[in-house]
Amino acid sequence: MERPDPEALRRALHADAEGADGARLDLDGVLTRSRRERRRRRTAVVSGAASAVAVLAIGGVVLSGGLGMNAGSTTADAPASSSTEADGDAAGAPATGVAPADEPPQEELALRPIDRLNPCGTPPAAANTPTADGLAIAITALPPLDAGGSAQATVTLTNTGDAPYRGELFAGPALTVADEVTRWHTSGLEAVRTPLALEPGEGIELTAPVRAVRCDDEAALTDPSALPALAPGSYALSAAVALAASGAALGVPLVSEPVQLTVR
Repeated sequence: MERPDPEALRRALHADAEGADGARLDLDGVLTRSRRERRRRRTAVVSGAASAVAVLAIGGVVLSGGLGMNAGSTTADAPASSSTEADGDAAGAPATGVAPADEPPQEELALRPIDRLNPCGTPPAAANTPTADGLAIAITALPPLDAGGSAQATVTLTNTGDAPYRGELFAGPALTVADEVTRWHTSGLEAVRTPLALEPGEGIELTAPVRAVRCDDEAALTDPSALPALAPGSYALSAAVALAASGAALGVPLVSEPVQLTVR
């Protein structure tokens, strides 16, 4: 339908008013009120639409924020830390986000393959022999080793307890050469899951190769033949095996006390 022309309507109303008897109609007032009412309605519609958009926008922010914090949020999305969280606890200890111990807890070590127990450049795991059930591990000292050379080391597992030991040699032995940090370690081992039955006082001997070379990081071990020779000096040589109950999914590391290794 075609919208009426306000000016044409004004002229028609004026014409009718001039020919009418009685009180004159205030046409300008009627039109003014009509225009005012139309403006009020338009304003109400626009305001309602803006309110709806605002609600949608707010809802979008809330929804986006909720998803963002749970899927792909960044540190910029996270709330600011309090001064206590940023600077440390009430006792003044720094909030580093890691345990204060120098080495990972046993639970974390148990999740590592035995040949990655001591990553290159990190302090080696401490000895934990014998176990509560009396199983002990030891490595026999080697004669001096030439820089870049290799030798076979002997590792002994012994049941020092009062009861028979029944379990599995899950993997190992893996060897580590270290000073303050790991300079080289065995790599590329796979789980063997060999049944292990030791009566009290009984032991077995295992052998593993050791190399007088240096790995600066774990990536260097992908090409063992390219590792540089270890600098001459005195180092600590230790061994580790992973032990498990029969059928267990993971092995628990058993780490020997270190012996001195001389590289010349």
